[in-house]
Amino acid sequence: MAALAVIVITLGWAIGGAPRNTPSRDLLLLHRSVGLVILAAMLFGVGWRWIHPAPAMPENNRLSQAAIAFHLVGQYLVYLVVALHVAGALRHAIVKRDGILERMLPLPRASKS
Repeated sequence: MAALAVIVITLGWAIGGAPRNTPSRDLLLLHRSVGLVILAAMLFGVGWRWIHPAPAMPENNRLSQAAIAFHLVGQYLVYLVVALHVAGALRHAIVKRDGILERMLPLPRASKS
């Protein structure tokens, strides 16, 4: 999962540096696809844990506390990354108004009338 996160972040940076009329659309498609794979894996993990509860923690109090602390640090790092992603998107949409957010969103379909 961490490797996929590194890949999706790297692709996101590569898209920003690519000229508009280059194969950056392929990079964008790959970026979105890897992001959806991460989302699917996370949803699968939540569903799996819902059906199969986690095993009991070992009685070693020191080990239990270390495991909980490690998990909480990872949890808050994920929250931070998501918050930074949202903040960056809002910055491009509201402050810079440079069209980056519109490039990330799916294009509206032209109506045939």
